[in-house]
Amino acid sequence: MELIAWNDSLATGISIIDAQHKVLINKLNKLNSSIKALNDSGLNILLDELLEYTFYHFETEENYFEEFDYEGKEAHLKE
Repeated sequence: MELIAWNDSLATGISIIDAQHKVLINKLNKLNSSIKALNDSGLNILLDELLEYTFYHFETEENYFEEFDYEGKEAHLKE
C-alpha cells in the first residue's frame, strides 16, 4: 500500500511542478516500501535519491516564485 497516493487535490496546475511532485511521491513510496519490508540493502541509495531530487524540486519552485513574482512566496518558503 502506498504511503501517499497522487490525486487531483494535490495538483498545483503547473505541469512541471505537478510532475516533480509525482516523482517525489513515487520516491517516498519506494522508500516506505523498503522500510516496511525491512529491506535495507538499497535504503541509502533511496534516501540519497530522495534528498537530491528534493533539493532539485525546491530549487525549481523557488525559481518559479521569482520568475512569476508569486505573492505567497515568503509563507511557502517558511513552510
